[in-house]
Amino acid sequence: MDPYALTDQAWTEEIGRRLEALRDNRKLSRDELGEEMGVSQPTLRNLLDKGKGSLTYLISALRALEAMDQLETFIQPPKINPAKLPNVKKFKASESAIIGSTATLEKVSKDEEDDLGW
Repeated sequence: MDPYALTDQAWTEEIGRRLEALRDNRKLSRDELGEEMGVSQPTLRNLLDKGKGSLTYLISALRALEAMDQLETFIQPPKINPAKLPNVKKFKASESAIIGSTATLEKVSKDEEDDLGW
């Protein structure tokens, strides 16, 4: 189907038909779907039969029909900006690591004292 061949009204009616098919596949009655969405039956009829309603109703219907994944083509996850990430705590060496490195430095100094200059 050529998406540009349909009018806006034809598209809204097609979306209504697709929601109705999802409802039927999920074995939900219109009453159950309306209750789940929190809308009246006239509002639900307008959405499913005529494709009329707000974007909020569309999202509410998709959520109630467990079909939110259908929106992923429209909504991409935001890209992460590394500059806006919270500061990561710097690695803090434990005391034993610090003591161990100090002992190593002392050993090197002692070895240098014993160096015969060869």
